[in-house]
Amino acid sequence: MSKDPVSEEKRIANGRKNFSELDTKGKITVFRDYYLLPCILILLVIAGIVWFIHDVLQSTKTVYSGATVGFDVTDEGNTFLTSGFIEHMELGSKKKAVLSRNAVMTSEEELEYKQQSLEYAFTVQITAGEYQYVLMDSKSFDHYSGYDFYSNMDTFRENPTWSQEEFYIGSDGHAYGIRLPEKTLKKMGAEGKEIYLGFVVTGNGEKYNEDFLSYLFI
Repeated sequence: MSKDPVSEEKRIANGRKNFSELDTKGKITVFRDYYLLPCILILLVIAGIVWFIHDVLQSTKTVYSGATVGFDVTDEGNTFLTSGFIEHMELGSKKKAVLSRNAVMTSEEELEYKQQSLEYAFTVQITAGEYQYVLMDSKSFDHYSGYDFYSNMDTFRENPTWSQEEFYIGSDGHAYGIRLPEKTLKKMGAEGKEIYLGFVVTGNGEKYNEDFLSYLFI
């Protein structure tokens, strides 16, 4: 009786015959039919694990973020507020700070609902915790005080390092912002403006808030 042409390979795969007993063609056939796909799958899994580990190790994590409203900073000012702060804190190359410049643009169309839509988009970002702090001109800071997203700054107000006259006091008597000094505005490229810093209550930035405030007043 003639042999089944693939029976030898099947016996190899089932462990009933040594792989070395096959000729070259038979070895190739066994490897292709029984081991090639599992090997490919294993290699893909290994490659995925290696890529994930590499991505985690190499990725840069944003640890602090803010936005300007009602004005813009220069490129040098952006550097001062982002990478300059990271370097000052010696947080290393794997950490970064980011700034959304002029986060609420003025609507080109003079329609109230257009501007309201831009403001709504901004407050959604605030609610989502995208920013830890905001920098606003006095008019904008006063306008957004009605949204109740500024964090209470009374603890900083109690520190004699900062002048009482510099704080923005809300209608409830609490401090919610602080006016930046001219030397800081110069570093930001916003000389001659009245700019306030406010921390965002949903920003989860307590770890760096005091350090950032001190950095701005150096």
